[in-house]
This record gives sequence, structure tokens and C-alpha cells, in this order.
Amino acid sequence: MSRIAPVWLVVVLLACPAWAQVPAAPAPAPAPPPQVGTPLTLDQALATALCSNPSLQAAQEGVRISQDLLSGARATKGPSFDLGVTYTRVSRVASLTTFLPDPDTGDFTLQTIELGKEENTNAVGILSMPVFTSGALSAGIRAAREGVIASRQSLTRNQQQVTYGVRQTYYGVLTALDAVAVAQQALAAAEEQLRVARAFLAAGTAPQFDVLRAEARVAQARQGLTAVQNGEQTARAALNNILGVPQEMAFNLVTPLRREPSAQNLEQLQQAALQARPDLLQAQATQRALRETIVIARAVRRPSLGVSWSLSHPVTTTTFAVGGWTLALALQQNLFDSGRARAQVREARDRLAQVRALTEQLRQNVTFEVKEAYLNANTAQQQIASAAAELVAANEALRIAQVRYQAGVSTPVEVIDAQVARESAANSYNGALYNYNLALAQLDLALGAAVVPTAQPIVCPPRKES
Repeated sequence: MSRIAPVWLVVVLLACPAWAQVPAAPAPAPAPPPQVGTPLTLDQALATALCSNPSLQAAQEGVRISQDLLSGARATKGPSFDLGVTYTRVSRVASLTTFLPDPDTGDFTLQTIELGKEENTNAVGILSMPVFTSGALSAGIRAAREGVIASRQSLTRNQQQVTYGVRQTYYGVLTALDAVAVAQQALAAAEEQLRVARAFLAAGTAPQFDVLRAEARVAQARQGLTAVQNGEQTARAALNNILGVPQEMAFNLVTPLRREPSAQNLEQLQQAALQARPDLLQAQATQRALRETIVIARAVRRPSLGVSWSLSHPVTTTTFAVGGWTLALALQQNLFDSGRARAQVREARDRLAQVRALTEQLRQNVTFEVKEAYLNANTAQQQIASAAAELVAANEALRIAQVRYQAGVSTPVEVIDAQVARESAANSYNGALYNYNLALAQLDLALGAAVVPTAQPIVCPPRKES
């Protein structure tokens, strides 16, 4: 018996407009499902992360610490004034017995004089200042200044890394939403195929196998939808985590994935990265600071001169405690230290050589990272074009398979295979878009691109006063 009469085919096609309609140019991918929550652009996400991310707050504290160290190093060249008060109590006061003239008679008599008192209080003020340190203090200031530069560059690099993480997770949520849309469309197609198979079975024009196969496909599609919905929730949790906001906050992502191509010159990009990468600039500042530590280590074996002026005032006056001021010059020269100073100089030189080698390795890594991201972006750009063509072909193949099944010239296996192929092609297209956008983010990170969001953050904790 023929599977279906021409009249019955017309009835079925009229009852199933979704199968009968043939799109002239199918869309590359279905629209993502609607989102609920606070609208969030990519620029707002970047501004929020730069304001709220705990790792950046820690890096900002590192900058403040280096600035405090610089202030302390500068203070070592200036004068210092110390004020102290000393109180002492003794159990026995020393005395002196000798012949002294009597004030009344003028005759010499044996008298005992106490050399102090049981309780004594003395106030002392000391003003001191280094005069010459063989360049050690100046080198310490320069090293601390380079430390501030290095810490600021470290903060900038951390900002760039957080920015990359935000873009990666933001794109991940968008891709997860696209995957949900694909899975929902696949489930709808499977359910429609099941409805048609049941209608054919009821009409006696299809076997029970067609219904069972369609039911299995519906169950499979539902499992796939559950999996991608879980992936969406995981991606949203990762986005909230890197933004530094509570997990219960929900966002409606409004910045779409980028599709337009980007043409750039690899050699120019590599040269720009070598000039702009904050971690390279940080390494260079560290080298300059280590050069100053060599100067400090050498100064240990060279002369130093300091001056101090002190004023003492005995609160409890005695015969021998008269107070007064003292001016002192202290000249110091290290003559022998068992080689400790030489070892410190060698250590400083070795550290400098180590950082130089690490800096050269970093330069090589920078050029490699730029090239890798550049090639990934080009590859992903080509994949977008091929995946789009594959998706258009898969849409058309699914349409033909559906028409053939309803015309009775094919089996449900052919339709289900076409559905699976169409779902795979849609996911491949969305994956290519994600890879392209992620490669562009990797390229910006490799270049050390400046992070300057123009939007206001969604939330921002109060800043610490400097």
C-alpha cells in the first residue's frame, strides 16, 4: 500500500505549515532566547570588573605599598629629631668624703658629698642627619621610584588580564544562549516530527517504528536542551564571579558577538606589543631598580659621614648633672667584614643578570603570543564563513528531508539525521563566532592594549582613601 495518497499529503501539508513552508534563504542561526535581568553591555561589564574585582583591589594596594616605600626612602635623606626622657632610681647613691672648707669658719673639715640622688630624670633631644653615604641613600630612592613604576605596570597588566577574562566569560554567556536557542529549535523540530509520525500512524500510512524513533529523538533533544541550559547558568556564574558581584545578580547581555573581519599586519602588531606590554615595562623597571641595589651594596665598603646635635636637660639637678648641648660628627669606613660586602655586590649582579634573562624570555613570549592570537583570529574568521555555508546547506537538507518523508519516499531516519546535522552545523557556526571573538580578545591581551571603558559600572564598592 502506498504510504500516502496525494489528497492526504495535501491535507497533512496544510495542517503542518512549519513543514510545508520553504525558506528561500535560511538564517545562519536562530535568535537566542529572551533574557531577564539588568541590561549589561560589554563596556559596562569591563567597567564593573575594573572597579569591583578583588584581585585588582589587591594590585592597587600593591601600588600604595610601593608609594609608601618611596616616601620612606626619601625620608632617609632628611633630618630626624628624637626626644627622650629618662627616669632612674637607685638603691644607693655614691658619695665622696674629703676635706672641705667650712663656710662659717673657713677651717677645713672632713665632709661627705653625695654624687647624685636616688631619683633622677633627664630629658634629651637629638637632631641628626646623614651628610655623605657614598650614594647609598640616593640609590635607595631611585630603586624605590622604579618599584612604584613596576607596581603600576603590574596593576595595568592585571587590569588587562581581568579585561580578557571578562570578555571571555561575556562571550561564553552569549555562546551559551545561542546553544540554548539551537537546542530549543532542535527540540521543536523533533516534537513536530513526532506529531507528524503519530498522525501518519493514526492514518495507517506509517509503522510504529516511525513513532518510536521520533520519540527517542525528542528525548535526546530534551536532554541536550537541559545540558546547554546548565551550561548557560554556569557561564553566568563565571561572569558574576569575575565581575566581583553577588551570584544572585542576573544580567541581560546586550552586546552581540562581533562578526566583521579585522585586517592587521602581524609584524607591526609584534613591534607595538614590545613597546606597550606592561609586564615588559615592569621587567625593565625591575632591572633599573636592581642596578641601584648594586650601588647600595658597593656603598657598604665606602665611607659615610653623619652629623648629630643633642641637647640634654637634667630635670633633677645634682652637682655633676649640668646638662647642655653636644655636636658630633661620625665618620665610618668599613675596613674588614669577612667578604660580606663583596658577596652582596655579587648577589645584586646575579639578580640583575637573572632578570635580564627572564626579560629576554618574556620578549620572545610576547612575539609568540601576538602571532598565536593573530593566527587564531584569521583561522576563526575563515571558519565563520565555512560554518555559515555549512549551516545554510544543513537547513536546506533538513527541509528536503522533511518534504521527502511527508511525500512517502524516505524514512524518519533521514529526517532525524538531517535534524542532527542541522543542529551540529548551527553549533559549529556559533562556536566559530566565539572562537573569533575570543581570538580578538587574546590579541588585545597579547598587545597590551589599553583598558579604557567609557560606561559606568553596574556596582562599585567604595574606594579606599589614599
